[in-house]
Amino acid sequence: MCFDAPVVEILRERDLPRHPRLAALGPDLCTPDVDLADVLRRLERLPRETEIGVALLDQRVASGIGNVYKSEVLFACRVNPFAPLSSIDPDTRRDLYRTASTMLMANLDGGRRVTAPGGLAVYGKGRRPCPRCSTPIEVRRQGEAARTTSFCPSCQAEPR
Repeated sequence: MCFDAPVVEILRERDLPRHPRLAALGPDLCTPDVDLADVLRRLERLPRETEIGVALLDQRVASGIGNVYKSEVLFACRVNPFAPLSSIDPDTRRDLYRTASTMLMANLDGGRRVTAPGGLAVYGKGRRPCPRCSTPIEVRRQGEAARTTSFCPSCQAEPR
């Protein structure tokens, strides 16, 4: 969701593939027939030490995941946001993007975001009890852009 765009560029659909930035975007996770194999191939191009939370926000891998969905998807799949890609097995990678697509598509109506019963599970709930285990939700900054990441330190334990 964009609240304050300093520049907006309107293009015809036929011009999209020639646009330098748009042509580099990954598959749109808001489409029912998203090519997850292409998403996973693109994910393989990132450095192995990239944290999965950072990778999920990389629009060159897949388009659509923003900060809220990053935290919600990782919680739903019980994956630590700070885990390096090298520690995430292929099935879990696929599950993360499949879950993201499902959540995004379920919220296309523009109403209040719902990813868990009652709304959101972890995003914006720092220090409140985890809906699974009651451990307080933690909030940390992540990546070069220092984006907010909400997670349960128990349900999403650090990789060994």
